[in-house]
Amino acid sequence: MFLKLLEAVLKTGNRMNVGTNRGDAHAFKFDTLLKLVDIKGTDEVEFRKLGLQVVSGLGGELMNVKKAAAMDSNVLSSEVAKLASGITKITEVLKLNEEIALKESSWRFSESMNGFMKKAEEEIVMLQA
Repeated sequence: MFLKLLEAVLKTGNRMNVGTNRGDAHAFKFDTLLKLVDIKGTDEVEFRKLGLQVVSGLGGELMNVKKAAAMDSNVLSSEVAKLASGITKITEVLKLNEEIALKESSWRFSESMNGFMKKAEEEIVMLQA
């Protein structure tokens, strides 16, 4: 939703600057957003209604942005590293369980945990990236 809003701002700016060297921009500076308040035009009411529909949904989309902005990236990296370490330990436990597994319940446990581990490893790789 936020990306759509930024794209709309870029398209609006390009439309307003058609015929100038700024009419085909591929990006804009964030301080440009502050200038939106000063924009006036003949079709302002129509575009304001359309814009309000987009902006009204942003509250839900951006609910956790303030919390995320307050996070320390070093702490986050440390927590992800701890998760990766935990996954390694669980993998070791699963290997030991499979070596001694004689009962069907142990087999079911291993099967269930291997499914969990696959998903968890994918998530951690994504977080690390």
